[in-house]
Amino acid sequence: MKKRLFVFLFALISIFPIAMVHGCMSFNGLVNLTIRDLRADVSVLKKLCTADSCLSTNGSSKSIVLRSHFDQRVQVNISEPTGDEQTISINIRLPYALNKHGAPIPTEIKPEIYNWKGSAKTDLMFLKEAGVLSMTDTEIKTIADLAEPGIIIHYCQGKWSQTQSNCQCRPDKTDVACYRCGGGGSSEQFSLPKQLIQKK
Repeated sequence: MKKRLFVFLFALISIFPIAMVHGCMSFNGLVNLTIRDLRADVSVLKKLCTADSCLSTNGSSKSIVLRSHFDQRVQVNISEPTGDEQTISINIRLPYALNKHGAPIPTEIKPEIYNWKGSAKTDLMFLKEAGVLSMTDTEIKTIADLAEPGIIIHYCQGKWSQTQSNCQCRPDKTDVACYRCGGGGSSEQFSLPKQLIQKK
């Protein structure tokens, strides 16, 4: 009887989200910071792009890859909105190589000593000044203060907040929903455009 109860409870945990703030490290958490819910006009970014300053990806979702204005070795990956979406996500990624399991391993920069806050602030400010992002300097500072590897920053319940990578905002609740971590999947090869994008 106890064994059956244990199996039943395990199955429930596997299927349904758990309301809690703590989570687990994402598959590429050591090299990645995600910022979601950014109001943006990607068409402005595309007009600034040249063949040498932007790369396009067509994986599970389309994105535009830039060099970071904080550290040109770092990738800024900007998602393209789909459907009626008015917001984008930005991933700040340190250079990495893939091991035999397809997991990213940091190469040129140590994640634990990288200035994630300065990196987020610099690139968000550039995109704002270029007319891509619609946000205030105060919002940028708030987001930058939350920046660290392996987490998601999003606008949740009326404020910018930080959660683990396996958690989602629940606008109608006082907490977030976290899910069991899966085994992950292979990451894309790290790549950068030839040049730094410039404002016109």
